Amino acid sequence: MTDSLLVTTAPNPSEMFVQTAVRLADELKAPFVPRKGTVRRMAQTQGVSLVLVVSHRLTLHIGDQELFFHPSMANVRVKRMLAGETDYLIEKSGLQPGDTVIDCTLGMGADAIVFSHAAGENGRVIGLEKSKILAILVREGLHDWIPDFPEMKEAMQRIEVVQTDHLSFLRKMPDRSADVVYFDPMFRSTVEKSTAFDTVRMLSDAAPLSIETIQEAKRVASKSVVLKERAGGGEFLRLGFPAATRRSSTFTYSVIRIEEEES
Repeated sequence: MTDSLLVTTAPNPSEMFVQTAVRLADELKAPFVPRKGTVRRMAQTQGVSLVLVVSHRLTLHIGDQELFFHPSMANVRVKRMLAGETDYLIEKSGLQPGDTVIDCTLGMGADAIVFSHAAGENGRVIGLEKSKILAILVREGLHDWIPDFPEMKEAMQRIEVVQTDHLSFLRKMPDRSADVVYFDPMFRSTVEKSTAFDTVRMLSDAAPLSIETIQEAKRVASKSVVLKERAGGGEFLRLGFPAATRRSSTFTYSVIRIEEEES
């Protein structure tokens, strides 16, 4: 992928933006090209399909599409939690303050932010993303985004982004070393009509979850393994999850309770 990527800046960049662009280009093993002309013209001239632009926000250009970090519904969900409402994902997972969560399909990070807020300052959230460019986009965004309330910023900055394949990561983890292990593979084939989601899908690993991955997750988790699935899909049955008890119009969750598995 990095063979078709270049890193540049917005026009008339500050020295800080240039330094960031050089750092990210080195990390991605992609060329840094000083900005000259439009992004489209640079892509054509350099013969690449992806252009990462460093400015006040990090933006990935793919043809006419742009992708940048945004907390999306996490902003609303955290505000609701602060107002005393219960988040359904947190309730289903059994997460408590101080717990450790491994989000195995980080994507754009919305669920990880909600987990991080719920886990609190003594908790830990590790977000795994196989796509290197997505991992960097979200890692930098979590650090640089300026939300309108401090609890959101604190939750975002506590998340540890790891660029890796989730099965490889789980294999290396000790037994019962996390409280909750979470999977949301559905964004890779979501029914949501969104240019941003289309771009994420282009960059993501679309391979289905394996049974071995779920077995490893059950070994690592001490409380629960949670899977988000499209309503009416067959992944719960295929991967050995119980049937869902609640459905929305588009998705639902199923949970393997580790204590129940061991009893």
